[in-house]
Formats: sequence, structure tokens, C-alpha cells
Amino acid sequence: MTGPVATSYLPLMAMIFVQAGYAGLNILSKLAMEDGLHPYILVPYRQIIATFALAPLAFLFERYCYCIDEFTAILGFQVAFAANVKNPTM
Repeated sequence: MTGPVATSYLPLMAMIFVQAGYAGLNILSKLAMEDGLHPYILVPYRQIIATFALAPLAFLFERYCYCIDEFTAILGFQVAFAANVKNPTM
């Protein structure tokens, strides 16, 4: 199925996929907490698993996207941080 009809269903399919992911996450979280896992421990585990799942995708898709806007944002943050360290206000 290709063409304009298939592309018009892409947002719907993406929404269904995301909702299925949220449902699976809620079910697994509920089962883990019923089994005795503390919620404060569950959150770091979820973040670690998400990092390992998304890092390869971010590496592949964003490998050659380092543009001048990101460089200026990083440079601006460093300048603001240095100015705040030199003259902190409380």
C-alpha cells in the first residue's frame, strides 16, 4: 500500500503504536510493583532501558546533523555558565 492513502494513515498508525507502548509499559510497571519492586527503583530502570533502546537510533539518525545552531547553543550555554560561576547572585 503506497501513495497518498498510505501516508494519510501514518499519523494514525504512529498514534496506535505509541499507545500500545504506553499500555505495555503500564502493565509491566504494575506487574513489577506488585511483585515487590519499589517505584523509586523502577524509574531509573525504565530510564536506563529507554537510553539503551534509543541511543542506537539517535546515533544512526543524528550522525551527520550537527549544525551551526547546535554549536551556538552549546557555546551560549558555556558562556552563561561561566558568567554565572564568576558572579553568582542569590
